[in-house]
Amino acid sequence: WKNMALMSDAALPRAKGLQLVRDWVSMGVKAVELTGGGEPLIWPFIDEWLQNMANTSIDVAMVTNGTALTAQRAKLFASTNWKWARVSIDAGDREHYRATRRVPGRHWDLAWEAVERLVSARTDGSEKRVGVGFVVDRQHRTGVYDLCRRAAEVGADNVRVAMSFTPQGLARIPAEAGPNVLHQIQAARDDFEDEDFRVNALFGERLANISAQVQDYEFCAAKEVLCVVGGDQRVYSCCTLAFNPAGLVGSIADRSFKDMWWAPETLDWFSRHDAREACKVPCLYEQRNKRALGLMALPIADVAVIAKADQSIHRNFV
Repeated sequence: WKNMALMSDAALPRAKGLQLVRDWVSMGVKAVELTGGGEPLIWPFIDEWLQNMANTSIDVAMVTNGTALTAQRAKLFASTNWKWARVSIDAGDREHYRATRRVPGRHWDLAWEAVERLVSARTDGSEKRVGVGFVVDRQHRTGVYDLCRRAAEVGADNVRVAMSFTPQGLARIPAEAGPNVLHQIQAARDDFEDEDFRVNALFGERLANISAQVQDYEFCAAKEVLCVVGGDQRVYSCCTLAFNPAGLVGSIADRSFKDMWWAPETLDWFSRHDAREACKVPCLYEQRNKRALGLMALPIADVAVIAKADQSIHRNFV
């Protein structure tokens, strides 16, 4: 609901998509995440775009529902410098998946085939991570444990359990559902977690995000190092405010991303941004922003030591 003001069914033109790759290379961009709104793998030019990304050293990640990840497309994705991928499934069984997504049951099979293809694509083992996503909502909240079990069985590295952001806020989830979801998460951790598999529980953090509904800090560090390029050829500050006027940084319809990013009006937008005013919605980056603000308060020498010690394979992603 918060992202509908500027939402459209526009798809990024082929030439613009390929120009973005050239811009990112020339600018020294570290990482690109292929994601929605909408399913990214049904973009008509996705195969050619992946081929172009494969010719760069940019880290690549992907969030997908998996139903369009054919064997050939999985090979194309694997040819890039990919670091992680997550398949959104959001259900513990076929019936809940079919009912909540309003799709044929066959899509359930396609989603898990995508997970297995990505697992098979980890040729070097250590540098790739495959995850499965479960966004808890009122219609599907009982299958967290079962999804974790199956994800562990097929060789995924992790499951990410989050919560839907809707106009209903905390009222979206029945009162008894919260403890039940937390119980499922803990049970899944007890039964399935080991050195090769973990359950990333963001559910409690999302409850806090929804409860707050507003940021209590002025400076948003996340917007300084990331953005979202939409199919409408507009650039937004982050996925929290994608297709929202409050997050609109600029347009690349008639200029390159590089020119837009370094334009005086863009720099002015950044200088005027106040998270307390612009971000009166649940923020996906709240905890990361607070950690960043904590680092910014340290002496620069201490920050350099921390940065040097960070050898995470995901360090180029925020």
